Amino acid sequence: VDEWNHTFGGANRTATHETGWLALATVGYSWSSPRRIEFEAGYRDNDIDGYTSNGVPAPGFLDGNLREASLMLNVLYDIPLTERMSFTLGAGAGGDFSQFELNGTGPTVEDDNWAFAYQGIAGLNYAIGQQTSLFLNYRYFRSTDPEYDFRPVSPGFLEGDDHVKHTATIGLRYA
Repeated sequence: VDEWNHTFGGANRTATHETGWLALATVGYSWSSPRRIEFEAGYRDNDIDGYTSNGVPAPGFLDGNLREASLMLNVLYDIPLTERMSFTLGAGAGGDFSQFELNGTGPTVEDDNWAFAYQGIAGLNYAIGQQTSLFLNYRYFRSTDPEYDFRPVSPGFLEGDDHVKHTATIGLRYA
């Protein structure tokens, strides 16, 4: 998430995020190639770099964090390029559990949210053995309409744009 635009207590606010990290685990099935289906579990973590209210720094804000756990079902298609290399295109849908935390001079506020999520996947695969491939993937990941309710600790709740993430991953696939 580069930034997340939302309203909080009637004010338009923006949270900007630092580059974070992602861990993924997948298990799937391939139909004699080129089609694959896979179940994916992921965890993302991004620190908040800045927090503004109507364009000026939000009073009392020090830092925060956005953590997400996702469960996705992906459908992928591998297009052979050479004997060892292929190009992957795919899409996935599932759920995203996110936890948004803001720390300031007052009490820390946090809430969590389940939301529908979807993603597009593109990547390159290189066969390093008969059953093993090295891959480099790009993911466009989007979770829809997150809302966080901080009441009664804080006088309001957050609602705003979708969480959008652009991710590059490298990994090893065993088939």
